[in-house]
Amino acid sequence: MRKRLRRCILLAIPTCIAVVSIAGCAVGPNIDGGIVGTGNRMDCEPQTKKDGTQIPLPEECKQQSAAPR
Repeated sequence: MRKRLRRCILLAIPTCIAVVSIAGCAVGPNIDGGIVGTGNRMDCEPQTKKDGTQIPLPEECKQQSAAPR
């Protein structure tokens, strides 16, 4: 009984750490990296349409580039 309880506790700790780490990566919009496909980062690279015209950058990108580093 004690071995089973000890094993449950030892498995719960790394599981909680993994869940918190994954959630932190998915939620943090201003960090590089994150989970691919979650849509939490804006793409601030300049893009062009098929006809060659420039697509304007979103406001968030303009604010980030104006912020002091």
